[in-house]
Amino acid sequence: MPRKLLITLLTGCLLLAGCATALHPSKWTLPWRHAPVAEPAPVQELGVEGEAAASVRQTWQRNTLRIDLTGVAPAGSLKLLPNAADGWPLRMEFAVRPGRFATLEVRGEQRVVFAVVGASGAEPVQILALAPAAYSPATAAITVSWH
Repeated sequence: MPRKLLITLLTGCLLLAGCATALHPSKWTLPWRHAPVAEPAPVQELGVEGEAAASVRQTWQRNTLRIDLTGVAPAGSLKLLPNAADGWPLRMEFAVRPGRFATLEVRGEQRVVFAVVGASGAEPVQILALAPAAYSPATAAITVSWH
């Protein structure tokens, strides 16, 4: 009988120690104290050609490819080329900084002109979503220009 009691007590102590570790106050988090959201990792989904190619960054925002034009010069252009294996992404959007340039023109199967509204510094980044009808799987390249 003492051996069974010893095993039971030892098992109970081990379980209690495990629960105490899991319930330690240092492991508690409050809803408003979550870790900050990490910056999305840059990807190279599309080929980029042009003088602004070095300053263009691509990231995934859920299922949308975001092409970041916040660091480009006030006027310029570039050409986007599809990935040979995957083709064009289903959704694309452009991140621009208001006040840097007034219009963004995208030419694929259709011509789309976006007005970049807002004063410099009023809104840090404006997101311009490109409609999927603006390009098709057969589109060889998309030309993006801004001024």
